[in-house]
Amino acid sequence: MKDINNQQGLFSHTAKTPSQINLRSFQNSQPGPATANNSNNANKSRYVPPIYIDNPKNVPQLLDLLSEITKEKITGRMMNNDKLKILPPTPEAHKTIQNEITQDGMKSHTYELNDEKQIKVVIRGLSKEFDTSEIISHLQNQGFAPTLCHPIRNR
Repeated sequence: MKDINNQQGLFSHTAKTPSQINLRSFQNSQPGPATANNSNNANKSRYVPPIYIDNPKNVPQLLDLLSEITKEKITGRMMNNDKLKILPPTPEAHKTIQNEITQDGMKSHTYELNDEKQIKVVIRGLSKEFDTSEIISHLQNQGFAPTLCHPIRNR
């Protein structure tokens, strides 16, 4: 049998016994991400969901109009079921396009932006007599704006 302690290679930096394992020293010994990647992450924009328009008429003209309104290049692609998939580059462009679509009365579908999603919270283990206005006041003191708070009963 070979002596495992004398082998050099991939696992030469690891501890000899489980009692000598130190996760922090292991992580420090590993090469970190390149600094160029860190600058790319800072410049990377957030994900903006696409907007789907049902049965659009004159797609090139619509994309040009949306590009003029948002002052950004708007790209789109026709899907197989007569839907136009619009890919807005920024959240601001997404909001502007959504407003224009609703004003024109076009039928569309999109997903909520992360900034606009409501946070839903369930607190378990509260008594039936607990006053929900107390929860609302604590949330308001911490800077949140709760829209609804009610106890959920078992069936």
